[in-house]
Amino acid sequence: MLLLLSVYAQCAAGVHDPTTKFGICGIITAVVCFPIGLICLFVDTEQKCSRCGIKLR
Repeated sequence: MLLLLSVYAQCAAGVHDPTTKFGICGIITAVVCFPIGLICLFVDTEQKCSRCGIKLR
């Protein structure tokens, strides 16, 4: 319980642990339209905190 509170305290202080996930549309476009499709891949991203789960940016 104490460990869980300290983890959420870090997130509350703004020290998140970002994880980047790529969308399926961006992945398919990157493969089919390589190399121009890489732009779509990097646009279709989502960053979330792996500890608390909120979206970043």
